Amino acid sequence: MPHEEMSVFWTKVGELFERTCQSTDPVWQKRRRVVDTRLLVVFILKPVLSRYRQGYGSSLGALWEACADKGITLPLTDAVAASSLSEARQKLPETVFKTLNDELISLWHPHGDTPSLAAW
Repeated sequence: MPHEEMSVFWTKVGELFERTCQSTDPVWQKRRRVVDTRLLVVFILKPVLSRYRQGYGSSLGALWEACADKGITLPLTDAVAASSLSEARQKLPETVFKTLNDELISLWHPHGDTPSLAAW
């Protein structure tokens, strides 16, 4: 896949991610919180992609640091408390991951083969 087409694809992935997370917030949140669906999904996926097993506190610190390094805006300057994240995670509907998976597959389908991360 040409670089420009891949860039468009990843832009669409970002938009899909934002849209799905925003539409999931009202399902489990009674009022607007700092810990929203987007933050939870990123936090939950981080250990999946990591080689190291870390506790919530270490993972949160690493996530905040990585986002700061990449210029990604988070809801607070400092990491949220691990207990707050744990409580919010229990309320997050698992369907958000199924929806993201289904929509990512649909988004990729017009491109043919499964994407290879090594090729990027």
